[in-house]
Amino acid sequence: MPGHVAGQMKSSTIVPKSEAVPGDLVFFVSKSGYPYHAGIYIGNNKIIHSPKPGRSVKVENIWSSRVKFGTIS
Repeated sequence: MPGHVAGQMKSSTIVPKSEAVPGDLVFFVSKSGYPYHAGIYIGNNKIIHSPKPGRSVKVENIWSSRVKFGTIS
C-alpha cells in the first residue's frame, strides 16, 4: 500500500457508502476530486484517523460530504 493518500486511493476499489464496511478507507477529496486526507471507516459515519502530524489518533464523525470509500482487495 502506498504511503501517500493519492496512491492509496488509486490502489483501492472505490465503493458506494452503502457498501462500505468497517476497515475500509475513507478518502476526503477536494472539489476537483484530489484526495487530501484518509481515515479508516469504523461504521456509523465514524472514522479513526490522525488529524495532523504529531497529533493523537482520534475517532470522529465524517465531517464532509466530499468523501470516497475504498476497499483493498
